[in-house]
Amino acid sequence: MFEDFLRKVWKEKITFHKLPLAQPGRVPIGPTAVIDDDIGFSR
Repeated sequence: MFEDFLRKVWKEKITFHKLPLAQPGRVPIGPTAVIDDDIGFSR
């Protein structure tokens, strides 16, 4: 599944950017891991 995501990002030339948020939301990425939601993307 992650492979498909990387192919789509490469094929459609999607770029990711860190957003300058003072207090970003928190997003769970696993059973014991949470990260800041401060990443945006564009084509």
